[in-house]
Amino acid sequence: MKKSLVFIFVTYIVAIAFLILSFEIPGSEEVSTLTGPRQWPMVLIFFILILNSIFLFNTLRNKNEMNDEEPEELTDGLEEVLTDEQKEFTKNAVQKTEDTKAGWKSYRHYILIGLMLVYLVLLTFTNFLIATIIFFPLCSILMGERNKITIAVSSVLATFLVYGLFEHLLNVPLP
Repeated sequence: MKKSLVFIFVTYIVAIAFLILSFEIPGSEEVSTLTGPRQWPMVLIFFILILNSIFLFNTLRNKNEMNDEEPEELTDGLEEVLTDEQKEFTKNAVQKTEDTKAGWKSYRHYILIGLMLVYLVLLTFTNFLIATIIFFPLCSILMGERNKITIAVSSVLATFLVYGLFEHLLNVPLP
């Protein structure tokens, strides 16, 4: 609970700081396009603030619900009912679960940060389209997607959607 509230507080501070900085970006009245470069970051920041507020509301509501309920003991009397084989099976299942959590998947966020650094380096040597079409499938696989068709279609579609949005709608050139 405390970690969630700290996260929410830090997110509010960062979002407000970026909102203030976004006013320094030229607006639509200062450029010759329909929407200026300022609108996109501001829309994203407003969504972050709205979603963060929903997260805060749900966190506080769940805290109140947890305080109203008394915790139930699920294992009361369970030891007496289980056979020795069932107890051993349960113990092994819990151990396997803990071992799985300690595997490489618990380090996915570090791998993702490394992939982002590689993506930034790749952007300097190639263009946006090539770097993103390489980066997106790797991230999808890292996050657990296994369907090759889904990975391929979403990678190409998302890349060209972002490219079209920035190049044509916002008139912001990509590397």
